[in-house]
Amino acid sequence: MADPITLEQAKKHLEVQHDDDDDMIADMLAAAIDHVETVTGKNLSEKEVEQEVATFGRYVRLARRPVQQVVRVEYDPSVGGLPIAFAGHRLLNDRLYLAAGYRWPSAIGARLTYVAGYKPGEMPAGLGRAALLVLGEFYKNREAGSLSPDAERAIASLLRPHRRYGL
Repeated sequence: MADPITLEQAKKHLEVQHDDDDDMIADMLAAAIDHVETVTGKNLSEKEVEQEVATFGRYVRLARRPVQQVVRVEYDPSVGGLPIAFAGHRLLNDRLYLAAGYRWPSAIGARLTYVAGYKPGEMPAGLGRAALLVLGEFYKNREAGSLSPDAERAIASLLRPHRRYGL
């Protein structure tokens, strides 16, 4: 699966024209992307995600977005319930519903596997910009590894429309 921001794009943003810091920049870029993904709950590129589910309600809210597809639903049938027919699932945004005529199992400890993240070229510009701002701060303050107050405000402003409140 493609990287949401390439090393070349990162170096261009940082105005770095040598290869001496490539490993460090790649590590900082991974940390910057992780920061954006953690704050927003959105994967910047497609990744397979496993999520444990303790209980079932009307739907299961998937933790990572945007959800592209559900790969499998597994649970331990030894604790009760009928096997889940995969065709009985319906995906609506970040929620997994059962289709009419199906019931969630009474099992505890189900594991959902799904693909979440943006397809290449579909990531909103604000998310990429925020990751590059975080990267710039990490590179500029590489010893401290912190964000300046101005950068924190700018990054928060870019990420605000993409955050999900109240899981």
